Amino acid sequence: MWFPFASCVALLLDFQCFRFALLRIQCSNYQQLMKIDLQQHCWHHAMRKWP
Repeated sequence: MWFPFASCVALLLDFQCFRFALLRIQCSNYQQLMKIDLQQHCWHHAMRKWP
């Protein structure tokens, strides 16, 4: 993966991305969120921000 993990973490600090993660945590299994949804959302968010 060309995209460094640190940059992905930085994206999570972006308000909209972080808010999305918090909303998902409220209604999702935490482990599944961290392993799948949050990583995928961060990746997709990054691809939209830097095509």
